[in-house]
Amino acid sequence: MPTPNGGLHLGHLSGPYLKMDVLARAQRRNGSEAAMFFGSDGYESYMNLKSWQTGKEVTTLCNEYHERMRSDLDALNIAYDAFINPLDTAYHEDFKTFFTTVTGELVDKGVTAPRPEKYLYSKEDDCFVAGCWILGNCPVCGSATGSYQCEDCGTQYRPMDLISPTFRKGDHPLSSIDDRELYLVISKKEELLKHLETMKIGAEFMEIATSYFNHQGRYVRITNPGKWGIPWSMENSGIPHVLFTYTSLYFYSLYCGELYKKKYNAAVNPFDIDADVITVASFGIDCTIPYLVAGVGLALESGTYRPIDFLLPNHFFTLENSKFSTSRGHAIWGNDIINKTPVSSDAIRYFLVWKNPENEMGDFNVEEFIHFVNDELGDQLQSVLTRAWTALNGQPVGSISEGLAEKLEGLLVEQNDYLTPPGFQLKNSSLPLKEWISIGSGLSFDADPAYWWLKGFSLLAFPIMPGCAISLWNLLGHKGNPVEKDYFLPTPVQVETMLPLYFKKISFEDIKPALPATLFTNEYK
Repeated sequence: MPTPNGGLHLGHLSGPYLKMDVLARAQRRNGSEAAMFFGSDGYESYMNLKSWQTGKEVTTLCNEYHERMRSDLDALNIAYDAFINPLDTAYHEDFKTFFTTVTGELVDKGVTAPRPEKYLYSKEDDCFVAGCWILGNCPVCGSATGSYQCEDCGTQYRPMDLISPTFRKGDHPLSSIDDRELYLVISKKEELLKHLETMKIGAEFMEIATSYFNHQGRYVRITNPGKWGIPWSMENSGIPHVLFTYTSLYFYSLYCGELYKKKYNAAVNPFDIDADVITVASFGIDCTIPYLVAGVGLALESGTYRPIDFLLPNHFFTLENSKFSTSRGHAIWGNDIINKTPVSSDAIRYFLVWKNPENEMGDFNVEEFIHFVNDELGDQLQSVLTRAWTALNGQPVGSISEGLAEKLEGLLVEQNDYLTPPGFQLKNSSLPLKEWISIGSGLSFDADPAYWWLKGFSLLAFPIMPGCAISLWNLLGHKGNPVEKDYFLPTPVQVETMLPLYFKKISFEDIKPALPATLFTNEYK
């Protein structure tokens, strides 16, 4: 659930958003139903920081950047049932009521407890030194950090635990306030860890979860001090509190489940104990605790809902070996790379799948990307597609050879295995497609193999490169999206039609309009 304090750059898009879109498309290709719901996290405390930096009102910023993020998603052909803006009038009151209701249910069930908390406070700014306003060093690994969690080691901590805390606004007079916050108390730790093991979460992510328990015990934050957010009243407290949005990511998933229930006329929320829907969520390493500990813990302790079935984390993705950064402007935005350059959404998607940071950090190298587009797509793939179409165009089509059919079946099974959790492997899902392209490069095409190879390409490419896959599938006489069950149906192929140029060769000058100014400083030169 991205914070709407900027657009979505390739660092964001290379992870959860592309991953979930590929997964959903693969499921639909195989004949399953798949729905994708998510939204922006407009109540995240960093919206206050963006407001302070820009002088704009928070709600205005949330609405503006939500639409900008939507344009970045659309540019990369990432499809969704709903991309929710909690501040939109269509959701606002319902969203807040739902969150306070499910939190109240946890309190009523006795699975929460208030805990003492100490904060620094700026009377001059009427601001608690917490969330976006606190900087310091991580109490676990010692790295420079801020807010409630460390991006280096992935852990969460309490503001009072930070080493050498400072106020982001500067050297203002600060006082100390003793208060308390609401926490979830996890009584089912062993069941939680067992659930994570069934997901085949990587060892590094499991270590983050176990480290959290070692340092913070069985407590997970539910509220934090502040005025921006969904308010929560704490007894015997003299300060305002709001629901902590990172813990609330599971509540957000439940709310998405309610929208799914309404849209598809389902009997129950997909997260209900008795629901038969398989649920999947994806996130970056900085959200490990919110999903692995808080989300699974909230579900198990609720007694009403079940944990998300599969969680698919990923590492950070860098730009020329430096972290993508909205604040520094060191970013390539989804909308820019598609609409300011000749690059197609298929080309960028294929490259990001190949470089996906699911098992380790990945990097977007501009020169490598240009070579990839020109060599693998412009030279190899486009020439195979054009050659196959030329051999097919206007010719009668016979049956597929047994060898080609068996090879395609094997590659589809292999790709489906890569794209089915647990053990989901987005990067490896490109390997069967690459092998099919290599097979096409070695074929002496006449009408029969050309037709069946192109249809096979449409199926294998659809999750990763939906634009050209759908286009070819339709040119070959099918309607809608590629689906496996229709592969052997005879179709009337369009004739005397020039095959589109799906992949154009590019130069550095072609993509320069989408590149950030940070790549043109002396440091990067």
